[in-house]
Amino acid sequence: MNLTSYLANKCLAFLLDSGPGRSRPRPLQPMRPPWSAKSADFASLCDGCGLCIIACPEKILAGDDKGRPRVDFAAGSCTFCGACAQSCHTGALSPEPAAAPWAVKAFVSPGCLARNNVLCRTCAEHCSGGAIIFANTTTAVPAPVILSGRCTGCGACFAPCPAGAIVMRPGTQPTEVSG
Repeated sequence: MNLTSYLANKCLAFLLDSGPGRSRPRPLQPMRPPWSAKSADFASLCDGCGLCIIACPEKILAGDDKGRPRVDFAAGSCTFCGACAQSCHTGALSPEPAAAPWAVKAFVSPGCLARNNVLCRTCAEHCSGGAIIFANTTTAVPAPVILSGRCTGCGACFAPCPAGAIVMRPGTQPTEVSG
């Protein structure tokens, strides 16, 4: 068996065990749009009108069970255009020009193909901010490292990941993510 066949077989086995057909880890709380009020305040301020969902040009906002907006990174990434916040009449979303839109960052879970010695750089190819690099290691396949300071939490790396190994959640520490 040559190297190409070996890698193809390893990749196929990995995908059958934990690939795109498997569910991604879901956050305990819905991911709210950029510039959202704190969780308790958001729940009391948002009336579920859906104007922010309609205003989003990227179409990544969807309603939760109460009609309140949640971010669906499987539908695409956020450009931080502010259209959602500008459409909000209740104050549940309110952009502050100097404030960061949110504390959401991308994290790589153990299901990452590269972390399992399968060559893949899809996440870095979709990251326009240069937040994902591949560290030189002693392994044959370098693993992705997300530079928290550069990651905007836009989610551009989320949907393209063939293994569903990118997790979007609040935080800044590069801790292990179960999944």
